[in-house]
Amino acid sequence: MVLPGSSLPQKDAFQRLIEGLQTFIREHLALAKSEARDELSALARDLAVVAVGVPFLLTGYLLLMVAAGCALSLLLPAWAAFGVVAVANLGAGSVLMFVLGRRILRRRVALPRNGEELERSKQWVAQLKNATDVRPQPALSQAPAHIATTEVKHG
Repeated sequence: MVLPGSSLPQKDAFQRLIEGLQTFIREHLALAKSEARDELSALARDLAVVAVGVPFLLTGYLLLMVAAGCALSLLLPAWAAFGVVAVANLGAGSVLMFVLGRRILRRRVALPRNGEELERSKQWVAQLKNATDVRPQPALSQAPAHIATTEVKHG
């Protein structure tokens, strides 16, 4: 039992709270770092796979556009036919970049394990708070009448 004037349990509880908070922050930073590293390595792998096909796709696309320009040159002068193909490509590329750019900006990186760990940590902090609650409780005979008859619920 602690003497009424002593604050040793409060100091001990505060020290445990500080140590717990330091551990909490350290573990969450490590988890977020791990998840970010996993996300970046998966993204790099996906980009590498896409990059392999880009030269072939670009070559095929250029040949298709030359064929379209040649086909249009049967109806229009060659310079106008290739100008129409170029303007069509610029317009389609602009629309695609706008739409895909907006989609990329709206996407958020999900860190599911970090969210689960935050929930567990909230529960742990609540348990720690309940375990270290060392406030003295007044005796019913000393408490005011409205406190003595009212039950307080902690949530």
